[in-house]
Amino acid sequence: MLSRIIPKIQPALGARAASTFAKLTLCGNIAEPEFKTAKNGNEYARLSVATTASLPPAEDGQPQEETNWHSVYVFGERAEALRSAKKGSLVYVEADYTLQKVQQDDNSPIYKLPSLKARQIKVLRRPQPKESAEGSE
Repeated sequence: MLSRIIPKIQPALGARAASTFAKLTLCGNIAEPEFKTAKNGNEYARLSVATTASLPPAEDGQPQEETNWHSVYVFGERAEALRSAKKGSLVYVEADYTLQKVQQDDNSPIYKLPSLKARQIKVLRRPQPKESAEGSE
């Protein structure tokens, strides 16, 4: 089955096409973007994206939700384009997904933490200014 899928997605993968990969798609609201400078002098953005999933109702029948926060690293022109994005903006993100090994010291366990590097990002909706939101009531 994979042999039928790879030819269809290979153009999207470009030169680094492989038979296996990890990609994650997010659509959620962001916290205020953080802009930083790497050791090599290049700027990048760290974006926290919140996604919310519906859960089965509680015993009392009340609806339940679970919000998860995802850290996404954005480089180059994509990061620069986020300078106008504000907290609460709805974004669509396609990201490469890797697990980075983290160990605090020689005696501590090794943890694998997800690392998301944006390949594509689009701001779908920006938050309404507070004065126009209040005026619509």
